Amino acid sequence: MTSPVFIPGPGVWIPASVAARIRHGLNRERQAAIRNQERIPDEVLATIELIDTVGAGWDDKQLSPDLSSLPSSPFELAKSISVQTAADILDRTPQAVTGLLARGSLHGEKTGRTWRVCAESVAARKSGTQCQH
Repeated sequence: MTSPVFIPGPGVWIPASVAARIRHGLNRERQAAIRNQERIPDEVLATIELIDTVGAGWDDKQLSPDLSSLPSSPFELAKSISVQTAADILDRTPQAVTGLLARGSLHGEKTGRTWRVCAESVAARKSGTQCQH
């Protein structure tokens, strides 16, 4: 895998689940461009390769060891906790917490059938304030 390239200008963050959905189409386009002898900029090739690696890791439900060499994000990610931990903190049942997540009353992310709850959102709900995101 080539190293990620910094591209000045606007950018976009792509979740692994989205990378898994678009990687095959990007690879087909890359292969078609190579067959047509089109020149593909190095940063485009590096980006397609990175999306393919992340998407394959998502498909396999296990991130590739190649990803350990990537630099960490300059953004701090929100800490997430399990539904059971959120239920314990809020003195609710796990089913009630899942309902709050489904209605958007708590922030969280669903992967398959499993929810991860934003710890900041739980703390804000517990204190009766609004989460900052």
